[in-house]
Amino acid sequence: MRKNFLKAAFALLVSVPFLTSCFDNDVDPTGYGDAYLMVKIVGQDTLYGLGLHAFSYSDFSAVTAAATSAPTNTYTLQAYLGYKQDFIWLTPENQYSEELPVTGDYTFNATFATGESLVLADKLYTDRVYPPALTTCQYSNTSHKVEVKWTKPANADVYIIRMFDSDGDLLFVSPSYNSSTDNYSFGKESQGWQTTTFPSEGTTCTVEVTAYRMKTPSAYSNVQCAAKSRQNITWGN
Repeated sequence: MRKNFLKAAFALLVSVPFLTSCFDNDVDPTGYGDAYLMVKIVGQDTLYGLGLHAFSYSDFSAVTAAATSAPTNTYTLQAYLGYKQDFIWLTPENQYSEELPVTGDYTFNATFATGESLVLADKLYTDRVYPPALTTCQYSNTSHKVEVKWTKPANADVYIIRMFDSDGDLLFVSPSYNSSTDNYSFGKESQGWQTTTFPSEGTTCTVEVTAYRMKTPSAYSNVQCAAKSRQNITWGN
């Protein structure tokens, strides 16, 4: 049961629809915390952010987190897309920095909907992966698919491909792929659409490829670093 749960939690972290079938209906005050680096490149600058993720079999009512070395700097996590079994906090896009976030031990103080409390812990290391360099990113009017290719960065364990509309709303998310993958394509018939309607022809969308480094490569719920590259495309016919 725990293995399936952790895979579901990682899927939620990377914006795949929540897999409620993996959870028991009975209250189980067990939880897990995950602190990870986020990386993006803006111009010539490599910028860093912090991600915090708490997940459980049962509903949370509140979760806060802090680095042990900076206990007064407390982060308040929020339910991810309303899912109360997953709470997250992410550095806002305009607050990324050239300096790494505080690394080391992180403590998560979780309160469940039942009123029970639980302290979770995770360690954030300095290990990182850098964003994959996109070599092809376009909509093909021949294949009627978005075609993406990238140069694989060192230390990547997993890749996820997403597409957003001009308002930043998620339209599509791929399954996770292992480190040997360097290309992906998807169209209207592909699994992973998060909306019941497709973009109109001529619409500008943003494709994102994220490389993940895991703290343990086989533990797909315990992220160490997530590094993303983005490029706009024009949706075709």
